[in-house]
Amino acid sequence: MSTVMLLREGLDGSYVEARDAHLRDWAVTRLRGTTLDRQLAAGRSPDANVHLALRARLLGRVSTRVALARRVCDIIADAERGPALMTARLPVCGRKVLLARSQLEALARRLLVPGPVAPEGVALARRLLHDGCGPIYAHPDADDLAVAAQTARRALDPWPRDDLDDPAFF
Repeated sequence: MSTVMLLREGLDGSYVEARDAHLRDWAVTRLRGTTLDRQLAAGRSPDANVHLALRARLLGRVSTRVALARRVCDIIADAERGPALMTARLPVCGRKVLLARSQLEALARRLLVPGPVAPEGVALARRLLHDGCGPIYAHPDADDLAVAAQTARRALDPWPRDDLDDPAFF
């Protein structure tokens, strides 16, 4: 059992409530991961309920972030190789991936930076990499992948910064 902190609104203002997360809460969080990711990516506070808080905790793990960074590298490698004849993976839009390579690499590097990250950013990165209808896999004529990768990278920072547009920052 673990404890999560939730932000509550009362008549006298906001307050923090400690809540024990039970095995059932963890199971629901795992089963509803995609839905919870969608909510976090949209900017919903992880303090809203126990499932969002647990999902944010899972997304913030180093192991989760390393796996996402590896997936970015795999996607770039897939784009460089070209379409495979026999694979279980969805084919990537190679042109789009190669055009957005610098933004994707910056996203991967930022995922690997030690320290806290905003759950919204990890959820955006996860959706970008795993959504089969997303800009990595769909709409080959669109130029939306670079913007999506840059948006996810920026959203990873738990505190807004002015120097994120500086390429030397990462």
